[in-house]
Amino acid sequence: MHRGAPRRMKIGLFSREDIEMQRVRLLNSVWIRAGTLIFIFLAVAILISLGMAKLVPYIEGLEKYGYFGIFLISFVAASPVIPPAPLMAIAVAIATAAVATWANPILVVIIFAFGNALGEGVGYGVSRFGVKITHISIPLVQKTEDWIKRYGGWVIAFLACFPVIIFFDIVGIVAGTLRYPFPSFLFFCFLGGLIRFSLLILLGAEIVKRFLPFV
Repeated sequence: MHRGAPRRMKIGLFSREDIEMQRVRLLNSVWIRAGTLIFIFLAVAILISLGMAKLVPYIEGLEKYGYFGIFLISFVAASPVIPPAPLMAIAVAIATAAVATWANPILVVIIFAFGNALGEGVGYGVSRFGVKITHISIPLVQKTEDWIKRYGGWVIAFLACFPVIIFFDIVGIVAGTLRYPFPSFLFFCFLGGLIRFSLLILLGAEIVKRFLPFV
């Protein structure tokens, strides 16, 4: 009886070796993406912190308005009616310096995340009632729409964590177009914002305290 090479065990259409190979590739991909996200968070926090010195007059002025001022800058920066990416970077920098100088860090993160969620709610309302916002690319809108239809609110929370600001800017617009329930939209925005701004603001504040002389 002829003995050839050992046959590979198959599960459905795929061999066990194929399945194991795909599993390893998936795990490697997940770790690479996680590492990339952590690197981006660290880079953004450092860049924001290094720009603090130029914002000192605004930081000192914000203290007069207290936590309401933090809420206001977060709300305005998150509104997608105008391209908000530079505004959000400045808003996060100011909130970070507030934590480093006078504000309670937990309150700042909660208030900032809440203001950010309500600011994204502006885009939600505008798109729900049919007003077009033209500075967002159409392919990006279509891709985000597909994700929300497939995965629901967890996509909103995940994108709210993502530090590329202009990418999350479209979530409110897409959710409004899809008539996604507004309370759920706010909840997932707030949830993702808590994670994102905890990392950016608290880490940035620690860098400010350690390395910048004006604190």
